[in-house]
Amino acid sequence: MLSTLHYVSCLCMLSNKVGISKALFVYSMALSLIVIVNPGIVNPGPSNDNIKIAYCNAKGLIHMNSMTSNRPMLQAKKVQDLQAYLFTFEPDIVILNETWLTKHINDNELVSSDYYTMFRKDRTEADKIKYGKKGGGGVMILYRNDIDASVSEVKAKISLPVTSILVKTRFRKMCISTYYRYDYSNEGSTREAEKYYRNLITKYKYLTIIGDLNLSSVKDWETPVSDVCNQADFIERFTSLGLVSLVNSPTHRSGNILDLILTNQPEIFERPTVGVDNIVQSDHVAICCSIKLRVKRKSFPSVRKFLYKKANWEALNANLKSIPVLCVDT
Repeated sequence: MLSTLHYVSCLCMLSNKVGISKALFVYSMALSLIVIVNPGIVNPGPSNDNIKIAYCNAKGLIHMNSMTSNRPMLQAKKVQDLQAYLFTFEPDIVILNETWLTKHINDNELVSSDYYTMFRKDRTEADKIKYGKKGGGGVMILYRNDIDASVSEVKAKISLPVTSILVKTRFRKMCISTYYRYDYSNEGSTREAEKYYRNLITKYKYLTIIGDLNLSSVKDWETPVSDVCNQADFIERFTSLGLVSLVNSPTHRSGNILDLILTNQPEIFERPTVGVDNIVQSDHVAICCSIKLRVKRKSFPSVRKFLYKKANWEALNANLKSIPVLCVDT
């Protein structure tokens, strides 16, 4: 308090000495006092933000005709769109279904591990044999590395296309999962999914499932009903888990509500937006939402920059000239 009074008296003496106007003096003193009593204006410190989530069924990040190849070709346009979306909107969590990825594609071919941690589950060989498929499927969760929270993958034996992560902040922990339910899923798959998610709720309490659940017969998720047996069975089982849908508008160009956010804690979500900003080109639209978790941000590591002005260009050119030129028929 003494330092504040001393500062104000010095300001008064300065105003008398230099002869500044009364209005300017009052303005300067008022601004100074505001900064003194609220230093957060000039040094706000780390902010508490909501966690921003973006989801989409990508309809394949590799070309369909290279699914079975040992060197599958990425769809460059979709990968570029994904990277551009991450750079532009900076979502904290990105969830993709139908990635179509295989073990021959490395994580860093899609997104730099400096900025996002990737959790993914590609379609297994057993799954391909079970359903008579050559490829496709696959789920992925990207988590931004500057979120000041503990994030870990939930390990569990499950044959379904499911990936789950546990997010712990100072105030809450919750499980976020993605599940790509095949439209040809049977009763056995539904029972396995119910058992898996019931165990997660028992262990972690709070659960959110985001994914393409292919429940095309449901037209209104405020009162979900279905006349298709396997879909009605799924709705009944998952409603018994206390899960409600936050999405009730079409997510596919057919007009069906296929992609959902199911959660047992709807009160911590802000209203989702459907089809506003696409992540990649697809016949499904993107869904975006925010979770009120009050997380802080960490600083990314500094980017390594090369001083090209100091490069030894003569040596580089000499090395290039020493490389034999290969003639390639086109």
